[in-house]
Amino acid sequence: MKNIFLVIMLVVLTAGLIFGGCAQSGQGPAPAPSGGDGVIELSFAHHEPPPSPSAQIYAQWAKKVEEQSDGRVKISVYHAQSLVNLRDLWASVTGGVADIGLAVLAEASKELPLATVMKQSATGIPDGMPALRIWEELWDTFPELRDEFKDVKMLYYFATSASSLHTNDKEVRVPDDVKGMKIIVPPGGAEAEFMRLAGATPVALPAPEWFMALERGMAEGGMFPYAPMRIFGTMELHKYHVDPAYGPNMLYTVMNIDKWNSLPADIQEIFLELGPPTNELLTNQKADENTEIRAQAADMGQIFAELTPEEQAKWDAAVAAASDKWIEETEALGKPASEVFEKAKELAEKYK
Repeated sequence: MKNIFLVIMLVVLTAGLIFGGCAQSGQGPAPAPSGGDGVIELSFAHHEPPPSPSAQIYAQWAKKVEEQSDGRVKISVYHAQSLVNLRDLWASVTGGVADIGLAVLAEASKELPLATVMKQSATGIPDGMPALRIWEELWDTFPELRDEFKDVKMLYYFATSASSLHTNDKEVRVPDDVKGMKIIVPPGGAEAEFMRLAGATPVALPAPEWFMALERGMAEGGMFPYAPMRIFGTMELHKYHVDPAYGPNMLYTVMNIDKWNSLPADIQEIFLELGPPTNELLTNQKADENTEIRAQAADMGQIFAELTPEEQAKWDAAVAAASDKWIEETEALGKPASEVFEKAKELAEKYK
C-alpha cells in the first residue's frame, strides 16, 4: 500500500512539472504586479531625505508618471533609505527588492567600473550640463559602457558638481596636508583612491552616515560636493574647504530590467519621454544648489583656499596618478578604459 502511494505521488509531481513547463514555454515576461483595478504598482528607493530639493523632484517625476498614465501606474517613493540601504541599492534593484532605485556612481563603482571615467579628474570633465553631454556621447560611443547597465533600464540620470575637500579643524591646501588624516569618502568611489594616494586614510561611508561619523570624531573631514553638506547636515561641522580639480559624480535612476520588460509599450513610452527633461532639470538644480550652499558656507565664516598655480599643480599630479591606477585596474577587467578615458578628455575640450 505504501509503495502504491509513493507511485501515485511521483506521477502527480511529474505531471505538475510537465504541465508547469508547458504553461511557461513561449510566454513573455511576467506582468508587473497590479493593485486594484489593474493598477501597476512600482517601488522607487533613494537615499535623500524628503525635504531636499532633488528628492522633491524625484517625487514630482513619480507623480507625472502616474498622471500621464491616467492612473494606470502608481509609484511609491521610499525616501531616506527607508526601503533599502544606499550601499545595497544596485543589488536591490537588479535583484528585484526595489523596482526602481537611484544609483550613485560613487557608491556603485564596483558594478560600474567603466562608467567611473566620469569621476577621473585628469579627463578635465567640467560640472553641470557639459558633464551631462559628455556622458551621453560616451554612452552612444561605447557598447562596453552600456553593457554595464544591462540588468537595468535607465530612466533618467544627472550630474552633480565635483567633489571638494571639507575639513573640520585643519586647513588643507596641498595633498601633503591630508597625510595622516581620516577623510570620509563614498564607498568604492574614486575619491577613496585619490585620498589614499595623497596619504590620508579614507573612511568609506554612504552619505546618510557622514554626520554621525564627523560629529563623533571618526573622521576629520570629507570629500564630496557642497550640496550634500546641507542635505545630510554636515555643514556646521566644517570650517575649511579646498576645491582640487575633480570629476563630477553621476546619479542614475534605473529600473529592474525584467520589471521594465513586463510593462506595456505605452507605459514604457511615458517613462522614455520624461527622461530627457528630468536629466536637465536635476543637473541644473544640483549646479544651482552647489553654488548656493558654497555661498552660504562663506556667509557662515568658513574658509575657502585660494590655490596658487604651484598648489594646483600638486593636486593635478595627485589626480593624474589616481586616473593612471584606475585605467590599469579597469583594463585588467577587460574593459577599454584607456580608450574611454581619452575620449572623455577629447569631449571635455569640446564642451568647455
